[in-house]
Amino acid sequence: ERQARQPDARLAEFLRLTFDQMAARALRDHVGGGFFRYTVDPGWDTPHFEKMLYDNAHLAMLYLRAAAVLRQPRYRELARSTLDFMQDELLDASGGLYSSTSAVDDAGREGATYLWEPDELKRRLSPGAYAAARRVWRLDTAREFEGGYLPAEYRTPTADERRLLADAVRVLHPLRLARSLPRDDKLNAGLNGLALSAFSQASQLDPAYRQQADRLQHFLLSRLVRDGRLVKGIARGQVLPHAELEDYAYVVQGLLDHADATGNTQSRTRARQLAL
Repeated sequence: ERQARQPDARLAEFLRLTFDQMAARALRDHVGGGFFRYTVDPGWDTPHFEKMLYDNAHLAMLYLRAAAVLRQPRYRELARSTLDFMQDELLDASGGLYSSTSAVDDAGREGATYLWEPDELKRRLSPGAYAAARRVWRLDTAREFEGGYLPAEYRTPTADERRLLADAVRVLHPLRLARSLPRDDKLNAGLNGLALSAFSQASQLDPAYRQQADRLQHFLLSRLVRDGRLVKGIARGQVLPHAELEDYAYVVQGLLDHADATGNTQSRTRARQLAL
């Protein structure tokens, strides 16, 4: 917001560097989209493999805002891939979104869902895509993870390599979705309010995001508001009572963002009622 109000060239350079490195290094899932919870090293090379709804909702909005303020259209694509991850891997049949994906697979192996063996990559990818992956993803170095290698821009790709890696991701993404990935399936009010803000703000990019925003609005108002009050969430069919201040804040803001993006008067009215 400061950069939007008072543009500063040095601050803009710092912000672009930060956004670029967050997207390029291992903090981001380069195959499935979205961001891991954090990294355990200062170089952002080794992630903790949980992916949280709240992180990804915040970051989708942040990249959308950065695209406009810093005049970087490619940040919109990063926001898209983050929103797509939320829909692909966190969406419940009710229209709400789960709280997180696990850091371990069904066998208890940390990061295994996201890691690849070079032999499989060589078998699955074209020779050009594999060569690009071998150099950029550092398949030619000692492995850091027991379960394989993590796709990330450990070395800066050339323009041709970037195109080939995009081809590789299109091949690997459906294979990744078929792997086991346990989820924390709590449907939390505040986190879904954050997601409603994210999908509402992105609704002009894609009709699918508008549809998801509408579904989230309906889910929140029909399932998580009881007798005019917000509940904390739903876990395995059981209602969790006693929403907290942050739940109200995020849901109210989500409803206001939905109203601004779609013109839905019910969202604005219900936001005001919840805020009282």
